[in-house]
Amino acid sequence: PFNHNVFSLAEPNSFDLGLYGRGEVRDRRFARAGLVRVYCNIHPRMTGFIVVRDNAWYAQPGGDGSFTIANVPAGQYTLKAWHERAGEASQPITVPAGGLSSLTIALDAAGFQYVQHKNKYGQDYGSGTTRERY
Repeated sequence: PFNHNVFSLAEPNSFDLGLYGRGEVRDRRFARAGLVRVYCNIHPRMTGFIVVRDNAWYAQPGGDGSFTIANVPAGQYTLKAWHERAGEASQPITVPAGGLSSLTIALDAAGFQYVQHKNKYGQDYGSGTTRERY
């Protein structure tokens, strides 16, 4: 029953879908790989994250943190992992012809502190925008 105004200030994939209501559809094609932090200019606690990739080798881990990336060609790579509360970790890896059977990469969210983002104009949200329940 609420309108939304989905936006991101993440360069070079910034966008603003404008105000739209239930049943309306808006889309956006991203030109560059990277992390796109997405917010709603109406609802300050609505957030989302889009990871735009420039290759076919990626995975979203399961609840236990395990993941599989199939058919990675042999070679030297940098494995990157990201979580909204822990940031990014990366490590160089060598994938042999038969593939890797296991590896470990760790993320640490112990220092996470929630910080309210600004609206699309770079200002704090008004006091009347926090009444909705999510």
